[in-house]
This record gives sequence, C-alpha cells and structure tokens, in this order.
Amino acid sequence: MKRKLWLLLLLLGVSEVVASTCSLDPDTKCCERGKRGRRGRRGPVGRDAQCGLGEIFLNAQMMYWAFEIPFPPNAVLSPYAPTIDTFLMAWVMPTSVADPDIPFIGGNFNIPIDLDRTQPVTVIVDILVDSSNQSVGNQAKLEIVMDYQGQNGLIGFTPPATGFADTQLSPDFAVNFAIPVGSNNLRHVSVEIPLDITQIDGDWAFVGIRRIAPAANEYSSVLYLSAVSIQYSRICS
Repeated sequence: MKRKLWLLLLLLGVSEVVASTCSLDPDTKCCERGKRGRRGRRGPVGRDAQCGLGEIFLNAQMMYWAFEIPFPPNAVLSPYAPTIDTFLMAWVMPTSVADPDIPFIGGNFNIPIDLDRTQPVTVIVDILVDSSNQSVGNQAKLEIVMDYQGQNGLIGFTPPATGFADTQLSPDFAVNFAIPVGSNNLRHVSVEIPLDITQIDGDWAFVGIRRIAPAANEYSSVLYLSAVSIQYSRICS
C-alpha cells in the first residue's frame, strides 16, 4: 500500500514539473514531436529476389550445323530488294520427309549468372517463310535439344557421357507463305517451347533446333531459321 502511494505521488510530481516548465514561457512549444531524422539506407536485396526478365539470343551467324563440319548460314534472303540491297542471313530447315535425319542447327553459350533456375525458361524460335506457293500443307513442328555442363563435364554420347540433358517438342503450328506470291517478302513466325528447368545445371549450354513431322499436313517447302532466344527470370545479386 505504501509503495503504490509513493508511485502515485511520484507521478503527480513529474506532471507538475512538466506543467510548470511549459507554463514558464508562453512561446515555448511543449510536448511537440521533433523533426524526423534522415531515413537510413535500404538494406541489400535478398539473393532470391526477382529482378525482371533476361534474355540470351543467337542470330543465324552465331549458329552452325551441329555434328557436322560447321559453316556459315546457308541462306541469304533479300526481302528489302529492289528498294535497297540489304540481306538477311538464315538457315534452311528442310521438311522431315526430305531429310528425316537432318542434323540440329544450334549454338553454344554460357548460362547467365543471374538466371533464376526455379522459374520458367522458354526458347523462342524465329522462323521466316518465303512467298513460294508451290508447297502443300500448312503445319510444322520443331524439336529442341539442350545440353548443360559444368566444370569437367563430359559432352557427347559415348559413355560415360550421357548425351542431351533435355529434349522438347513444340506443338504443331501453322505456316502460311508470304504474300504477294513470287515476291521477296518474308513472313515471320515465332514459336515458344518451354524447357525443363530441373535439368539446367552448370555454366555451359548448347541448344539445337530441327524440324520434325507434325501430326498431319506438313508444310512441304523449306523454312528459314533466323534467330533463337532463351528467355528467363533474373535474380538480384
């Protein structure tokens, strides 16, 4: 009881001191919050935080026939002629009927250090179609192969090497020739193929692309491979 009474008297005394202090000078601003100090620097972003999208691309000049003697792109297209002599390089992609064992057109690259291996990774294949109307059918399909290797990894099919790490097929997609027929115009077709992210390992990669037979009505003329893009989610460093 004495302790409670003592605490009550102490609190009353403090209140009187504050009140008397505030009343000594009418211009004194009592009990007003001071100015906020400067905000501290933002802490580092977590390692697994996402930082938008990233992309690797390989144009025709950066690719080659896989498993054969490499040589430059084997198609030179001139869609801007006769207005201006500007050319596009590309790779001829024969039909599956013309060459069922056609080798892959591909290229190798380093896996980006900011690639988030827990998020989807998609290959975008850019195809060009000329204006020839001599073809029948309007469907096409692609096969994508990937290989990934780390330090001292074995590349190849001879054991103990294990060949490609991932093989994916595109859905059948429509192909229509460019118009007008017989012109230099080209039609652009973009095909998306998701990869198996559980297979992405190491710091070196190979991508290969070729045509395979669709379910029906295969486009009977050649297609032209123009570029390949590997799109992914980035992680912050």
